[in-house]
Amino acid sequence: MNYSVVAWFSVLFLAGPAGVAAEESKETPAISSPSARDRARALENVAWKLLKEKNGPQAAETFRQAILAWCQADDMPARVGLLKKICRSTPALEKAESRNFCRLAKADEALEKLQKQAASLPRRSQPIEEIDEKLFDLSQKATDLVKEYRALQEPCGLGHATALQGRLAWAAGGPADAQKSFQQAAEIFSQNACSSQAAANFRTASEISQSRGELKQAYALLASSLWQEAAGRPPQLRRYCRSTRLDELCRRAGSSLECARLEKKTLGVVLLEDFSRKKIESSITPKEIDAVHRHGVAMLQLCLEEALGRGEIGPGDTFELFWAITNEGGTDRFRLTPEDAPEKVRACLSQAVAALRYPQYRGQRQTVTLPLSVR
Repeated sequence: MNYSVVAWFSVLFLAGPAGVAAEESKETPAISSPSARDRARALENVAWKLLKEKNGPQAAETFRQAILAWCQADDMPARVGLLKKICRSTPALEKAESRNFCRLAKADEALEKLQKQAASLPRRSQPIEEIDEKLFDLSQKATDLVKEYRALQEPCGLGHATALQGRLAWAAGGPADAQKSFQQAAEIFSQNACSSQAAANFRTASEISQSRGELKQAYALLASSLWQEAAGRPPQLRRYCRSTRLDELCRRAGSSLECARLEKKTLGVVLLEDFSRKKIESSITPKEIDAVHRHGVAMLQLCLEEALGRGEIGPGDTFELFWAITNEGGTDRFRLTPEDAPEKVRACLSQAVAALRYPQYRGQRQTVTLPLSVR
């Protein structure tokens, strides 16, 4: 079998044909972890036990962890319910602590009411001539909530209140301000492991950027949303979260290499699809290999771009990569020539090839031989 990947090296590199081989490979087992709700309940139980033992300071700290955990579980009603129960237990806590918990309960209740009111507002792409009294009042209350959550140093509420400001800015016809607020909210949630809320806000910010024709920014935001959605996966599997929607936006925003650059800059990794979930009852075809390489090979390009930027390689340098595609869809037997290639280049290319996931297939194992030339 011969195979060529020239099409993916039109910007900086050249590529060539391939060969065949046969060997075995292993799969990586999945790792499970307790759910955010289980963690929130456990923390809540520990906090009440500490309070019963009259250990107020430690109970207050554990309650704070439980409150954040309920946010991470995306269960605000459970969080508000806990805060109300804590408020009723004020004699067992220090006055300053109990006041803060009660303030937070009131803020969360106010936030819930404002969110319901804002949900029915229109989404405008152009500024309205005059903001009506209702929208002005909601905006002022949202600003007050942001200040209150900052004073309480409570990130979950701050994220929700910031997103509320974005929703209200959208209603006022300020999509640029709305996009900025949704992105800020997403970053607040992301920094505090509230992944589902971070994903939702990155996605909304991306939609606004798309409507404004800011496709590269929209792409980076959508990639961030997918990255947050995959936060619960084992670290070694998190990057396999590409979606059809992301691929479609990539085609509009630029080349696979440009998209890979945006992902690497934004997330620190290139996002891939795990094609090994698919099983083929025959040998793997060039079309199926192409699907893996469409974005995966961009990682190889980035390795050489970065090395070029560091001055480790220069125009005219040539390399040849070889690897086998295992029947389980992984890769092995990686080789790079020349053998004296810079160590950072070798490590980067080896890791990029190891991350590729092909469909599982039967029969003789295939290999890829890829000559690269730096222009």
